Amino acid sequence: DLIHYAIDLLNKNRFTVDDLAKKLGHVVGIIGLGNVSVDLSRRLIRAGKEVHIIYRRTLAESPASRREIMEAVHEGVAIHELFGPIAFRRKETKRMLDCQRTCVIRDAETGRNRVEALEGENVAFELDDLVFATGQISSGEVFDGSSIKLFRGEKDYLTSYPHVFVGGDFVNKEKRIVDAMVSGQTVATLIRNRIV
Repeated sequence: DLIHYAIDLLNKNRFTVDDLAKKLGHVVGIIGLGNVSVDLSRRLIRAGKEVHIIYRRTLAESPASRREIMEAVHEGVAIHELFGPIAFRRKETKRMLDCQRTCVIRDAETGRNRVEALEGENVAFELDDLVFATGQISSGEVFDGSSIKLFRGEKDYLTSYPHVFVGGDFVNKEKRIVDAMVSGQTVATLIRNRIV
């Protein structure tokens, strides 16, 4: 596997530092800058890896502890802020993570910061392995301001509107891309059965 999930790699019952040293190549990229990302990056550095954290926002906006970020940098972790990943690909014998430069803009209407990609500002990182350490919490922001209600349990995938369904992290406990894909297929079947 070339793509991994940080929460799995940090499971000490499954992977010791020696296990991580054997499992992953020398250059490891980590997507995200929360506490899990920083914890894993420091573990990998101690296993002799070269570690790059790629984060689409600024250090100031990251959920990780400032002290832990500085300690990780002191140990040798490279942090690249304002880069958003767009593709992980092979180039001959190399593996490249294509990223696009981003900027953070304050939204006047919501008062929140939003991330925007900058056209033509691409960079590629040469990596052996890629680890996702992104949030595990589902955002209901898409439904803010609407009267749509989500159902849980026996009515997973359904909402209070008969033609609006949910999937992915709203219904999956594992929160992995393959589970989101399966939920997408399930929702497609529900829609087809209701239309036919």
